[in-house]
Amino acid sequence: MPIRERDELSEIKVKTVYNGNIMITYINPHLTYEQLRQEMRSICRFPPEQVFTMKWVDEEGDPCVISSQIELETAIRLYEINKEPEITIHAFEFNHSLDANVINPNENNE
Repeated sequence: MPIRERDELSEIKVKTVYNGNIMITYINPHLTYEQLRQEMRSICRFPPEQVFTMKWVDEEGDPCVISSQIELETAIRLYEINKEPEITIHAFEFNHSLDANVINPNENNE
């Protein structure tokens, strides 16, 4: 079976995990990083000023940060190559009081 080309995809199923909840949505395979952030902000009901982190789960079960257009495109490309049924994205609120080098304890709850 040939690899699905991005131009052939009309939408990608996204399973969003946040605060113990799982939400399903569908995204355009051509969306931008900023559009994804807005979608996640809406789904998770983050206020406009809330800083948050997004991580997708790769085919080996490893969390991978999505913090740029390149990282988003990598997630979509691997979704296509691996013929995954969905992309799972975990959203975490960012706590400004934590040192940037310390793991955010909110990320351990997901």
